Amino acid sequence: MKSRKQKQPYPQSSQAGFTIIESLLAIIIVTILMVALGPVIVMSVAARVQAKRVERASDATRTYLDGVRSGTIPATKIEVGTAFTATAGTTPFLKNAPAPKSGDFPDKVDWSKDSGFYCVDLDRNPNCSKGSSTDLVIQAFRTKGNPNEGYRLGVRVYRADAFRGGTLQTDKEQAALKGNLGNRLAPVDTLITDIPPTEKSLGTWCNRLKPGGATPANKSSGC
Repeated sequence: MKSRKQKQPYPQSSQAGFTIIESLLAIIIVTILMVALGPVIVMSVAARVQAKRVERASDATRTYLDGVRSGTIPATKIEVGTAFTATAGTTPFLKNAPAPKSGDFPDKVDWSKDSGFYCVDLDRNPNCSKGSSTDLVIQAFRTKGNPNEGYRLGVRVYRADAFRGGTLQTDKEQAALKGNLGNRLAPVDTLITDIPPTEKSLGTWCNRLKPGGATPANKSSGC
């Protein structure tokens, strides 16, 4: 009579698997951590993007200013206030300058025109687009009078998508480090500076320096 072989029991694994409840708890914990860290990550990235935008706007302002001082870029035709004086206040001059409108948007990069609005193309698409958050638009304005005799120059730099719609702001500049992407309608950078007279108008400038009235004129001055 044949004897049956007794089956050997399979060894049980020492590692137990996760239960459904344990898996759900792990998912809930990870979700809570992501919700807590998500805004911090978003704000950090937004601050870096905004700081980079402000840096580019400052570079655009300096480039435009260098062009105006060297004479390669003509004086803007937008005039604000009265004729230039050394004692004129800067704050009223900046506030009194008109806010840009949607129709002022420059489509092409052409700084040789004195329209007062200039396109700064920074993305890969040609020229400027109102839908671009990377392109910049420079608004320039000056005091009244002959620009060859010197003037006060004001500059505002806006995001191109600020012209997409809404009322653009004038004197509230965006912060470089901020926990959001900035106010789209506010200028990214502003500047006020004085442009000296050109060589052609030095004679007129010299006459201004000569004493008059009760004081005898300096007729021997060659200026």
